[in-house]
Amino acid sequence: MRLIITGTPGTGKTSVAGILSRRLGWRVIHDKDLAKRRVVDLRSFRASAFNVLRWARDIIAEGHLFCEVRLPADAVVVLRTRPDVLAERLRRRGYPERKVWENVEAEALDYCLLRAEEKYGQVNQVDTTGRTAEETARIVERIVRGAHVYEAVDWTDVFMDMLLNRRGGR
Repeated sequence: MRLIITGTPGTGKTSVAGILSRRLGWRVIHDKDLAKRRVVDLRSFRASAFNVLRWARDIIAEGHLFCEVRLPADAVVVLRTRPDVLAERLRRRGYPERKVWENVEAEALDYCLLRAEEKYGQVNQVDTTGRTAEETARIVERIVRGAHVYEAVDWTDVFMDMLLNRRGGR
């Protein structure tokens, strides 16, 4: 099984992949391990990732860049988090405000989901808002066993409220 876990930074990818790795005994590769530079050349990233995943079995590829390229995969999971919760997570990590907003906008606009669907076709979508990494990992384990999970999310109202408050509205 080649499992890809992708999504906007801060959605829980690394935590969930770590839990699954311990439970299943699978190896994890992180997009950061394959991206050689701060500004990523997607062509060389894809080549590196393809070489790792082509013959791999029982592996988890985790990172937001995996939604950008088509790779050999048996299951793809896009983790999602409500934008206001995501913003707080990223601020606690020390992200600059500009990067917080870039990632909040990407999440609100379904960027990783749309890119993953474009690259892989059918994907799974799991909302991590209000869930622990353990709870999310249990859902992903169901996917590994063959379930298809596609939890509907709509962040429009939350995102609009965030934008109004950011610009001094209301």
